[in-house]
Amino acid sequence: MKRYDFILAIAAGLICVNMVSASAAVLTYTYDSGAEFTFSDGGVADLTGTFTINPPTESLSASDDIVVTGGQEAGTYTPYKNNSGLIYFKDSSFDYLTLTFSPDINAAPGHPLLSGVNWDASSGASSDADSLTGGATLNGAPEPSTWSMLLFGFAALAFAGYRVQRKQAGVAA
Repeated sequence: MKRYDFILAIAAGLICVNMVSASAAVLTYTYDSGAEFTFSDGGVADLTGTFTINPPTESLSASDDIVVTGGQEAGTYTPYKNNSGLIYFKDSSFDYLTLTFSPDINAAPGHPLLSGVNWDASSGASSDADSLTGGATLNGAPEPSTWSMLLFGFAALAFAGYRVQRKQAGVAA
């Protein structure tokens, strides 16, 4: 009996060690309600939707367009996958928006605040947003290995309880 307990403990340890990969989880952020930016010439945009970061490659991707109304920056900007920051390109030109956060979303998961929006145009014009509000909230869904560890733990507890119950039944008989 002791031999089976030892083998079970070794197997459980190996499974636990192989499942720990918390640093490799894909992080999904949702823009806060009221997250927006404004340019000095009147261009305004409300941020909606989500964006994700895949830490092993640190690639960023977003789900929704940004629509800027008013000003020289006006237009619809589509998210572009990029490793260094969130970049949104305007469909009809090479104009683009670059969003930055504080703290850096690649370095510290949590609740980053919008720290900068830069607009660059194909004509060479550029501007920075004057007014920034809000940020993004990290969605807290456990990764699959966490769920499997939880289920494995419950199964191990059930097995241990079953063995104790069988031993007690054997002693009573």
